Amino acid sequence: MKKKIAIILGGVFICLLIGVLLSFVNSFMGNPISKALATHSIKEYVKEEYPHLNLEVNSAVYNFKMGDYNATAKSKDSVDTYFMVHCSWDGTVLDDEYEERVLSGWNTFRRFEQEYQKTVENLVESNLPYDFDMIIARLDKREDSSVKVSLDTQFDIYNVPYKKYLTVYMYTDELSWDKIAQTALEVDDLMQENQLSVNEYTIVLEPLSAKEEKKGEMMGVYDFPQELLSSENLADVMEKRQAQWESEHDKS
Repeated sequence: MKKKIAIILGGVFICLLIGVLLSFVNSFMGNPISKALATHSIKEYVKEEYPHLNLEVNSAVYNFKMGDYNATAKSKDSVDTYFMVHCSWDGTVLDDEYEERVLSGWNTFRRFEQEYQKTVENLVESNLPYDFDMIIARLDKREDSSVKVSLDTQFDIYNVPYKKYLTVYMYTDELSWDKIAQTALEVDDLMQENQLSVNEYTIVLEPLSAKEEKKGEMMGVYDFPQELLSSENLADVMEKRQAQWESEHDKS
């Protein structure tokens, strides 16, 4: 009798353990039934709402942070037409990001930024004899809301309609304003030689010790306007500009 009770209790325990494990897995991965239901609902929603866009929809993926399912709808004809559709566990479509991602021009902007990043970052890294820690080229869509770029516009590296920033972090044994000024001029000369424009530069020098120990004092100039690179006594101008920049950012 005791053996029978032990077997029953053991079976109950195993069932409970499996239930807990399934619940834990579902909380991070979702469950197959809800995933299939969400995928079907999203595909039907896309067919009904956007029949003219020639969209294909991938399988829904569970978002454990939000507790819903997401699937990407992507056009077969337009490189910039893709967006997420959100669906609840029971197959109810919650919303989509068509207006936010496509109509707003965000996807087009991100494509432009990625192309700009790839071109500029490779150019700097391949042509300047520095020990770089980081090179970041980016665009800013927020600077001019009047800029309107049509969907699927071909990217032209020589005519980028957004404000352009270039950030360089490099290791060196000389941390000085003269070195920062020299580096900025060399980077800008490279850009000018290749007919590429930058609106603002950030040049940061890191000590060689930081390469291994990941610590040490850095110095640099942030968001320095390209037009000021022609200033006399550039190192002094940069130092004063950086002091002003720090004062403004401390207040914010």
